[in-house]
Amino acid sequence: MCTECNYRSSDVKTGGEIPRLGKKIYLDVRDPLDLQRDILKSETCYLKIDEIDVEVAPGTMGGRFTTVEGLLTQIRDDTKGTVFDMDDVEGSGGDSMTEDKREAWTRFFDKIDMAIKGELQYTILLEDPLANSYVQNPWAPEPDERLREEEYERSKEVEDDLGLSDMKTQMGEGGEYVREMFDKEDEKDKGKAAEKLPSYEPPDEEL
Repeated sequence: MCTECNYRSSDVKTGGEIPRLGKKIYLDVRDPLDLQRDILKSETCYLKIDEIDVEVAPGTMGGRFTTVEGLLTQIRDDTKGTVFDMDDVEGSGGDSMTEDKREAWTRFFDKIDMAIKGELQYTILLEDPLANSYVQNPWAPEPDERLREEEYERSKEVEDDLGLSDMKTQMGEGGEYVREMFDKEDEKDKGKAAEKLPSYEPPDEEL
């Protein structure tokens, strides 16, 4: 919270080393206890729940660290405020909306409400090209049969969109910046996979 204007933000900004592979996380929500799991959806994460027709594009909600229930509630409230042009839970706005569209959105929100209450079974997909998202395993270090993870190769288009193709991300042994490469050669020969760039020296500051 800002001490000057009292502005609050629940956005989570992830950082650290960039992994070579992206990650997909699948959570099978089967009972209300699964709704209490901690979940981190990073700002680069794509979220999808087929059973309730939910899709959240990267960057739409920013980064969020909450519970499964809290994340679904945020999606519902944000979407409802946009659709009905208001923030309350009555859905009484949107006077220009046709009756058919209003009924379709009402059915959509009814399904989300059922998911939030644990009255539906569904699978949450988190697809994060930077592998910064996370879902809690309450039984760790034991395996969780409802939680699955898989790594995947990022496409060149995705790396271009994320600005990774030319990003300076490592410091070389001589103090120079090197460009980290995200291809299979990196695992075979890290020395050949990093392109050296000129050293950077900050300008002298005037006192």
